[in-house]
Amino acid sequence: MVEWFNGLSEDRILLKVDFSDLVIDENSHLAFVYCAVTFAAHLEESDEKIRQMTNRITYCLKKVNESWFIAHEHSSLPINIETGKGIFNLK
Repeated sequence: MVEWFNGLSEDRILLKVDFSDLVIDENSHLAFVYCAVTFAAHLEESDEKIRQMTNRITYCLKKVNESWFIAHEHSSLPINIETGKGIFNLK
């Protein structure tokens, strides 16, 4: 993922981020948040999408003294069950 973001340092590349399928499940002490996040690189002048990837993001938050803190974070690339390979263009 680091290499993908580093590649955006090319001239005139815009990053567009879209959150989808957001789910929040909470009680008075713990909360779980998960969603799909799509990162898409677009050429600035034409808005042409040149590459994208979608990750699943999960956060577990814990309430301490009336403030929420991230206790656990996980990010993963969805994989194709048949091939075992990552799905970069899921949307």
